[in-house]
Amino acid sequence: MSSEEQNKLFGGKAAVILGAVMLAGFGVLSAFAALDRRERATLEQLDQPTAAGDTVVYQLPAAAPIPEGGEKPAPIAVLTRDGVPLFDRGEDDYSDGTMMKAGMDDAGKIPLYRRLRGGKLKESFYLKLGPERFLELGPAKAVKVDKPAEPTSENQE
Repeated sequence: MSSEEQNKLFGGKAAVILGAVMLAGFGVLSAFAALDRRERATLEQLDQPTAAGDTVVYQLPAAAPIPEGGEKPAPIAVLTRDGVPLFDRGEDDYSDGTMMKAGMDDAGKIPLYRRLRGGKLKESFYLKLGPERFLELGPAKAVKVDKPAEPTSENQE
């Protein structure tokens, strides 16, 4: 066998081996791609603990008109959390980055936040009204009720 024939034979074997290695590499790559596609839901899950970028906002209902007597109507609970009604305590502007997600309302539709201040979470809950705009919520405040005057002999005529 001449050296030219040996070179052709060696070149042919090398090409076959190189082709087989590349084919095996593409097969392994395809297997990893299929595995990645199947696990994509768990691999690409983002968890943002703050209100930054959250698009779910609460729309405030129209304010109830004040009757002619001048008395404000009884407060109405905005929503409930763990069975506790939460009432409106006013709107304010806070950075979305300081508002940490604290769960959902009892209906599971509206996200609630708590404000991070000084490394601690405030007790109040908040609803996002828009970018950097929040509604503070809290349980009903204790209302002091005056006792009715006791009847006296002058009033019993």
